[in-house]
Amino acid sequence: HKISHSDKRQFKCPSCPKAFKMKSSLTTHTISHSDERPFKCPSCPKAFKIKSRLTAHKLYHSGEKPFECLSCQNSYCCNFSLIVDERFHHGGGGTLRCETCDRAYAEKR
Repeated sequence: HKISHSDKRQFKCPSCPKAFKMKSSLTTHTISHSDERPFKCPSCPKAFKIKSRLTAHKLYHSGEKPFECLSCQNSYCCNFSLIVDERFHHGGGGTLRCETCDRAYAEKR
């Protein structure tokens, strides 16, 4: 997390002017330049550029809701929905705060 407070953006995209602080961010961004969607859902016509997005999408079809809000016990099929619940209904979520920016996290990284 601390690297996110640095201004150094050493990982440059070869396809556009964007640059990133972390190599993993560049890797994820590079996929955005491609139209290829190799990860296809077996239950519907949707396809994804990133495998983790397909994995999250499959939870929607299964009805599984593994992401539970500790404040209200509502459950969600995707982590993003849980984050929205925590930020908008419970004042930010997370219990550990970054000393530099005061951002809240559920666990220490």
